[in-house]
Amino acid sequence: MAKVLIVEDDADIRNAFAHGLTHAGYQMMIAGNAEEAAKQLQADTPDVMVLDLLMPGISGVEFLKQEKVSQRFPDMKILVFTNIDSPRVMDEAKSLGITEYIVKVTTTPSELAAKIQTLLKK
Repeated sequence: MAKVLIVEDDADIRNAFAHGLTHAGYQMMIAGNAEEAAKQLQADTPDVMVLDLLMPGISGVEFLKQEKVSQRFPDMKILVFTNIDSPRVMDEAKSLGITEYIVKVTTTPSELAAKIQTLLKK
């Protein structure tokens, strides 16, 4: 069973997507901010991290930079899951080693589960 870490500050969104991914057969790890995500990554490495960019405190982009996530965890897929639909932000995130960039508002939990399944097959 693949492990997924969802890093999302909005509890309703985090819980809805975590529930959907659990229903799809994924083992869930959750974090409400970058600090919690860093602790989760120290404890256990997921197969996929679903990362929001707009969070209080450290943003998702800053988290990727500070923690050197793609370098420290080269086998982990990093899926940015945000409502920022900006080519500049998307390019910056890609330069930090993300695997996929998804606009959250147009994605359902089942669509996210399908995207994760596709990423894991690559």
